[in-house]
Amino acid sequence: MNSDDSNRVSIEDGTVEERYVAFCDVLGFSSAVTADFNAASKVYVDFINQVRMLGTFGKAQITVYSDSILISARELMPVLSTTQFLWWGALLNDWLIRGGIAHGRVWELQQERDLFVVSEPLVKAAQIEQKVRVPAVQISPDISIPEEYWIHRLAEGPFQSPLIHFNGMNIVNPFNRYWFRSARQRVVQLLDVYPQHSEKYYWFLALAQSVENGEPLIPGDVLTSLRERGVIEFVPNSAEQPSAT
Repeated sequence: MNSDDSNRVSIEDGTVEERYVAFCDVLGFSSAVTADFNAASKVYVDFINQVRMLGTFGKAQITVYSDSILISARELMPVLSTTQFLWWGALLNDWLIRGGIAHGRVWELQQERDLFVVSEPLVKAAQIEQKVRVPAVQISPDISIPEEYWIHRLAEGPFQSPLIHFNGMNIVNPFNRYWFRSARQRVVQLLDVYPQHSEKYYWFLALAQSVENGEPLIPGDVLTSLRERGVIEFVPNSAEQPSAT
């Protein structure tokens, strides 16, 4: 049987570029599907409409496969900001998110209706998601985060920044200025309904408490660097909370 070389794909047909990719798993959605497919589908459609609102960020590409959501962009900030907004949509539906964010090369080929992708950051992000045992979207330790991102947190407050440092991890901030107390209350209610997942809920509530307490939630080495550069100062009698100068 002769093969038609005109239909063969070569590596040169695709494009290669560096991208940041977030791989997020919506916790609890799979159980909802098996318990009541029709009800879960209705909630899911509402969730998709909320996700489509993320188009306002512009630079990030969003792909949804059931309970798995991919967010991709050439720059880190759009991925962080979009994932932070994704948290809002998930919590609004009483879901939590677990995932990872990584950086690397992506080979992509679009042929009519078919899309072929080889993604180094997707593999790395999925590996992070498998290792994270708490409801958090962790940023890969090998990603160099500009100090300016942390300065933004100090200058604008804890709800404006899309990332925070907690329990040794750099993670996407699940809160925003409009959605903090309500988000925490929803998790308290989930704790009552699903006590078997109490460890995850208690971790999330501990994070919320740290945010409310005004803790820096910035890596120690970054705080030291910002202090040495004269970017921040520590104000006496303020529980050692840094402030932007």
